[in-house]
Order: sequence, then structure tokens, then C-alpha cells
Amino acid sequence: MGEYFWTDGSVFNYSLSGLSNDPNRCFALRTNVQINNFVELHGSQAQPFICKQQASFCPASSYTNAFGKLTSSNYPGNYENNLDCKYSIVVAPGNRVEFNLRYFQSEPTYDYLSVIDGPDVDGVLLSTYSGDLGVDIENYQIISSSNSLTLVFFSDFAHNFKGWTADYQSLPMDKTQIINGISGVLSSPNFPKNYPAFAEELYVITSPVNTRINFVVDTVWLAQHYASISFYDGPSQSYPKLNKFMGHLVDSGMTSINFKSTQNVVTVYFLSEDLIADKGWHFSWSAEYF
Repeated sequence: MGEYFWTDGSVFNYSLSGLSNDPNRCFALRTNVQINNFVELHGSQAQPFICKQQASFCPASSYTNAFGKLTSSNYPGNYENNLDCKYSIVVAPGNRVEFNLRYFQSEPTYDYLSVIDGPDVDGVLLSTYSGDLGVDIENYQIISSSNSLTLVFFSDFAHNFKGWTADYQSLPMDKTQIINGISGVLSSPNFPKNYPAFAEELYVITSPVNTRINFVVDTVWLAQHYASISFYDGPSQSYPKLNKFMGHLVDSGMTSINFKSTQNVVTVYFLSEDLIADKGWHFSWSAEYF
């Protein structure tokens, strides 16, 4: 910190305090009397001031390589206030984006990272992260439905933290069908005709953040012992199983089977292990906010 001088050239002693110990008072420099202390003010009396603050900036906004790393500004130092940073990840056509959050710490509620399915902010909001998630976040993985993801990191005017780091990679589109939205209908191949022999289908359904998924299954008509459809409460088959259906359980005109997930991602797996086939399955799903 440099020295400050009065207009006559004498040094101002800024180490001296005011005359009161009241912690609720603000202060200003005297300008009309040369006295080495401060004028005490009530907080309602606005005064001009000068302060030092790091300028707000956003990192690179466009990512088009097959893999890469993203961070909040200044990571691993604290990010700045008043940020509204957008990140666009676009990989080659015919691929999806696998996004993995590796560390996250922000001001709870007011500073957050949103992940959106698609090339702009008008896509489906897949997840929003806020608060102290630390490093124990191996399950924070998102897969896009197409070749693009959009991220938005926002910070308000106060209280900044370490921020976040993440990586992404391009994944070839395989048999996994990624479905993002608020509602939909799914059925086995060729439904209501018989599904093909040795059919295998894998779906990952993602609804908006802060929702769970309601399922209404109105048809399960599978070859006994040789085919099944399973629902898992999460983004892969390693998560707890919500339901597994086999045989002739329900068909049109019968009472449907209803259940719901505990989160906004469900994996559905259908497998037929024989030449014997049947009508198949049909269900609808819809998002429900907590």
C-alpha cells in the first residue's frame, strides 16, 4: 500500500482509527481539516470510494474437439462475482457428449452451473449444480441426446468460492437411445406386432432437474422365460432396479402398472433371448416435480 499526502505535502497517517469504538459506524477521510483520523459516518450516508476487485471474465466458450477439460474462471482459485458464462460443446455428428463433473464448490443457491441438452440455452435443462459437492461426485455424469451440450455458470454480486472442473468426451451413438424431455411414449420394436427374435434395446430417459419420472405400463406381453424389460433408478444398469417384467402381465383393456423413480434419470433395458417372440411392451412416462 502506497503513501497518501495532504495538499501541503505532509503524509496522511491512515493507520490511525476514528474516535469511537462503535462497530456499526462507517468512516471517511476529512478533507477540510488536516487531522490524522477518520470522520465517523452513519451507514446511510453514501460516500464516494475506491476499492480493488479482480475483473470478471469467462474462460473459452467453444469446445469442438473430441475431448476436453472445462473449468470455472480462475480455477483452482476462486471465481469472480457477477459472472454469466456460457460454454458450448459440439462434437462430430453421429456422436454424443459424455460430460463428467469432477469437483464443484459454489455459493449455495445463488451461484450455479446449469447443463442443457443441445446447442443453446433453449434446450432441455438436464441438471443444475450448486453448493459444496466437493470431490465425491463420481456419479455426476450426463450424456447428451445429440452431439451438443450447453453449460451456463452464473455467480451473483457476492461470496465466491473455488468453483468447478469437468471434462467431456465424444461417444459414438450405439444401441443406447438417449431420451430427454418432460414426457413420452415407448414401445418394443414392431409393436403391436411381435418384436424381432433376439431383440435388445437400451434407453436412458432424463427429465428436467428436480423431477422424478412417473411410468404407466399398459402392455407387457413377452415370451415366457425368454424375454424381460427392466427399469433402473439411475443413468445405468448398475443402479437399483425399480421393476422387472416378464411373461403375460398386462395388455390393453387391463389395469395398467404404475410406478415412479426417485430421481430424474431412469435406464430401461429390454432383452429377448430366443427365437420365440410375442407382442411386446408399451408404456408412457412423464416428469413430476418434487
